Amino acid sequence: MGIIFFQFKFFDKIKKLKMKTFIVLLLSLLILFAIRVILKFNEVNFLVVPIFISLVCYLPQKEVVLKFLGRYSMGMWLVHMFFIYDKYFLHQIAITTSPLLLYSIVTILSLIYAISESYFVNMIKMAYNYVKREIFKNRI
Repeated sequence: MGIIFFQFKFFDKIKKLKMKTFIVLLLSLLILFAIRVILKFNEVNFLVVPIFISLVCYLPQKEVVLKFLGRYSMGMWLVHMFFIYDKYFLHQIAITTSPLLLYSIVTILSLIYAISESYFVNMIKMAYNYVKREIFKNRI
């Protein structure tokens, strides 16, 4: 789907549209969430991401938001199911029956984990480089 949107420059076309399109996209996203929540019809999930990204195109600082989320997206993707299906965390995040609130909680927890994991990996890389530098310095 991303290839098709890129090939036909879908997001460039959306940026050129007026505020009325923003309202239509926002209503579309809300309707998709309502269909998913009320009717339990999960086949509309593939439409949520393009509509969400189209809405992000209207943000004034969209590059900053997309770069920030893109930097940590892999880590978020790797752990989001851990927070949903793990028996230890399920009770902590299932404090509500609202799917939108659950989605927000899982997204925030996944983002916090991805940021801390990235920081931890960078610390290990710095320590490794320091040790490697000290070892090679002593060999010369």
